[in-house]
Amino acid sequence: MGFQLVPGTYVARNLICEDIYIVYNVVSGERYDIRHGASLIYVFQCQVEWRTFRPAQKLLKQKNKFLFPVLQLLLPYIEMYEQMREGRSSEGLSRVFFKSGFNEIFKNINNAKNFDVSNTVYDELRCGLAHNNMAYRILVTYDGNRNTEAISFDDQDNILINPKSFYRVTHEHFKNYCSDLKNAASGEGNAEPYDNFKKMFESLIGFIDHAGNQFRPKQRRHLQR
Repeated sequence: MGFQLVPGTYVARNLICEDIYIVYNVVSGERYDIRHGASLIYVFQCQVEWRTFRPAQKLLKQKNKFLFPVLQLLLPYIEMYEQMREGRSSEGLSRVFFKSGFNEIFKNINNAKNFDVSNTVYDELRCGLAHNNMAYRILVTYDGNRNTEAISFDDQDNILINPKSFYRVTHEHFKNYCSDLKNAASGEGNAEPYDNFKKMFESLIGFIDHAGNQFRPKQRRHLQR
């Protein structure tokens, strides 16, 4: 295995690297060998949960106070997922990867209207928030009802985004994806999803040292598109 951990660094909350292959959970006392698929998936799951979904969940408890920050946390998941699914970097292909991931997570949403919803969400929400801290042609609403649609439309074809439901859909998708990865890693069904995930995740995983400095290992390799 060419990929190695950096001893003494944290890969996720409560997960410290003991040596080049072993991750130690400082709370439970359990150890995980990343040479085994289930352990590598566990590290990935912890990273995404604690860096994306747990913070978003905490912000949502404030009801309508932090709706845009919630979306800023959740939107990168879409492109990240598509990179993992395809096993290659989205560098230079961000729009293509975002749209593909969006349409996989929010199935059939493009069939609802006579325009490309995924393209509009990429331009007006994803890029709007990332580059201008603004969202255009996107109305962000709050509805505490769990069954409210994550994405809907008004009479003028403006896109309505409900961050609470957006969180629910993306988080459920993430949990299902991790379950599928575990099945693939264990030899159940098609191995390609795990192989692609492993190739991509090992190129992206970042570390945090005891001083809080974040960095990537020197052995990070470039992925061919």
